[in-house]
Amino acid sequence: MRPPETSTNMKHARRAFTLIELLVVIAVISLLVSIILPSLSRAKGLAKTVVCAANAKGIGTAMYIYAEEFNERYPLASNVGNWGEYVAGVTPSIYSWMEQLFPYVEVKKLYVCPEKPNGSEYSYFLGTRAAWIDSMKYPDGPFFNPVIRSRIKYTSAYVLLGCTGRDFKGTYDDCDKDDYTQDCTGFPVHDKKVQTILFPDNHVKSYPGYVEGEMTFQYNKMVPWEEE
Repeated sequence: MRPPETSTNMKHARRAFTLIELLVVIAVISLLVSIILPSLSRAKGLAKTVVCAANAKGIGTAMYIYAEEFNERYPLASNVGNWGEYVAGVTPSIYSWMEQLFPYVEVKKLYVCPEKPNGSEYSYFLGTRAAWIDSMKYPDGPFFNPVIRSRIKYTSAYVLLGCTGRDFKGTYDDCDKDDYTQDCTGFPVHDKKVQTILFPDNHVKSYPGYVEGEMTFQYNKMVPWEEE
């Protein structure tokens, strides 16, 4: 005959059962964390990409309005520029392309990708390669010129703007970033895999770099950056 359970025995039984429960709960939580954390990280990265795309589209809209008012010309990029100062070594004196555009943008946060590549407050480059290549046919070229919107044949392919992780030789806070003489594609920002690229028709897309058949850097030819 089994002896009757005492209160002490019952306490021991409950204590042992609670410990097993706790171990099971810990194991379940650990499993859930291992599943959820990567998903949260991917969601956070996706959110940053979405914000960057929205920024680029906002800048693109401002550029459209600017070109409407300035005879089809986009803002002029030139040299390294600091906010609030004339661009060094450029005559006549001008501010950076971002400042030229600022009355249409109105908020500086549009110039900052959430990833803040290289820690800069100015994350986007202006696509100016077509104007640089075009100026080579002149005796005094190449020199700084604005891109003329009406001359762009492939409006869904011309690289007009994008975030870039390119190191501009320590000039991280340059607010006049451009691709006259240095290719700004192929320097991914988001998860170090893709960057946001904006086109003159104001659509944006993420790319790891130059993609043949989908991008061009000249007015009327589908060519990569380095082709002149």
